[in-house]
Amino acid sequence: MPGELFRVIMTGCLILAGGGICTASFAELTPEFISATNASIDTLRKSDYHLTVKFRNQLYSGKKVVIRQVRNHFGFGAATPNWAFHKTATVDSAKYDNAFRTYFEWLTPENEMKWKHIDQQDDWSNYDDADSLIAWCMKNDIKVRGHSLFWNEDTQWVPGWAIPLDSISFKGAMKRRITGAVTHFKGKVAHWDLINEIVHDINHAIVIPGMLVNKTGDPDIFAWIFNEARAIDSTAKMGVNEYSVIEYESSETKAYITEIKSIESKGGKIDIVGLEGHFGDYMERSSYLERIDTIANALPGKELWLTEVDFSVDTLVRAEKMEELMRASFAHPRIGGLMLWVWWEGNRWRPYTSFLVDSNFTENELGAKWRAVRNEWRTNLADTTDAEGKISFRGFHGKYAASVYTADSVFTGTFYLEPGSNAFSAEVNCDSGTGIAEQRRIGFHTVPFRLNGQSINMILPSSGKNRLFLSTYTIAGKLLSQTPVTVESGSAIDSKVPSGCYIFKIGTADRLLYAGRGMVVR
Repeated sequence: MPGELFRVIMTGCLILAGGGICTASFAELTPEFISATNASIDTLRKSDYHLTVKFRNQLYSGKKVVIRQVRNHFGFGAATPNWAFHKTATVDSAKYDNAFRTYFEWLTPENEMKWKHIDQQDDWSNYDDADSLIAWCMKNDIKVRGHSLFWNEDTQWVPGWAIPLDSISFKGAMKRRITGAVTHFKGKVAHWDLINEIVHDINHAIVIPGMLVNKTGDPDIFAWIFNEARAIDSTAKMGVNEYSVIEYESSETKAYITEIKSIESKGGKIDIVGLEGHFGDYMERSSYLERIDTIANALPGKELWLTEVDFSVDTLVRAEKMEELMRASFAHPRIGGLMLWVWWEGNRWRPYTSFLVDSNFTENELGAKWRAVRNEWRTNLADTTDAEGKISFRGFHGKYAASVYTADSVFTGTFYLEPGSNAFSAEVNCDSGTGIAEQRRIGFHTVPFRLNGQSINMILPSSGKNRLFLSTYTIAGKLLSQTPVTVESGSAIDSKVPSGCYIFKIGTADRLLYAGRGMVVR
């Protein structure tokens, strides 16, 4: 579902001039805020799933099935140094290992993938520390955000041997860095922060053009980096990363948007827009949501990630502040993940209070809150297959483990509930004592579609010609109208309602295929 259609974390709608995202904010973590975000989360982060169980291709009715979600599709993660996984006088690596796996499913290496760390000499690269981290991630089903290919803020983040190079030689060194690192980590990282800090210098001032342009003499160097990296790895999502663009009232937000648009105008395709979120002691929801929505509206279609969140708010309110941020992020249609930077008291680059466990890995109230909110967003159930061998449920997007119980065997396997507003279906075929031998997704195809002038992707069954209807509801859930929809025409508009913010649903008489909130502007 396209994020630019809507965001609702409110009891009412503010319609922006010329269209945009519906937005409002609350001063506290109120029941109304939780209820409103839950309503948005149910639409954004959950889908219906129909699981049909067979034994040797025959329907398997009356069997107990236990379904357990093992990871979210939304990215909950944190940064870490490699050294913390190796026992030292100051860290118990076994406790660190267990703590990370308890709280997170994504990992950002703090320094191990950076240019200065890997290419310490002109003719020698050392990937050992990064490879150690990635090997641990692969073993534990943790996804990796590559951080970072280049750091634009200052030459102190450039290998010492490269600093005195002339512009042509420096760009040649960058080319070797791209080829070496992107090739080495291909297939191992889900994301790349290709350029860290694209508008700031080391003194936190906005400086455009920045260090990389000045060192190479190439005004299009950012777009060149994206194109060179994407030519090597077309599967990883490529992004930029920046601080002070959502944290404070400032001009940084506008500068970041302008520079991203400039990169794309020169041919560099950006998938991920990183919002670092180093909040310090100022962490007001109305403030950061306003700037997140400014970025989302200015950069339609871009996936936003909160990439380096930490803060130093009072310990009396830190758990509530974290819950606010988690709920606001998970309810936002354009945010794909929330990554913490300071999460363990034993590794704080500043005296921040955002750690979930203390130096000895004892959980505090913030860690307990993180786990409790995360557990709300996991789907776990036990049920019995009906006469058609089917179990149906509505679950959070992500990876699941399923166990089918018979009189003398347990068949186990995994499936993935993809994001989308349609109902997904799958078959599992139990055919041996070692597990579920086959899982087959029922086919769907994507149809580009426009609803009230907004672009969406309709996901329809590959077979079937059932008549479709567009149903329009108030935000409170009252049905206002229902009109036929012809998908082949590629567009639909509800002409029976005035301007406002509504819930739209498209489906057949017995199947929901799309649900979302959006606006009608007359």
